[in-house]
Amino acid sequence: MGSYYGAEQIEKLGTTISSYSSTPPTPQGNQALVAIMDNGLYRIACDVSRPSEYKEFNDSYRQGNWLTMDVYAISKDKLADCPDTGRAASKQGFGR
Repeated sequence: MGSYYGAEQIEKLGTTISSYSSTPPTPQGNQALVAIMDNGLYRIACDVSRPSEYKEFNDSYRQGNWLTMDVYAISKDKLADCPDTGRAASKQGFGR
């Protein structure tokens, strides 16, 4: 099982990787890759640095289980500043 982080902190401290693809990006140097997954009700931030983790979440996204999959690069040193806060309310929020 992978590691999970606080979605809001990842958005603040990470850098969006704009080139989305079914092939996982390669983390540079001391970076981790974190995907923020949004299903319309809540968001989670999960470590997808390992290709197998990236594939699992990417497959789930492509199957329609998630509305968005935004990938961020973040220094591994900053991950301690992004504690898991559980499911965060989605910005999209169905019915709001």
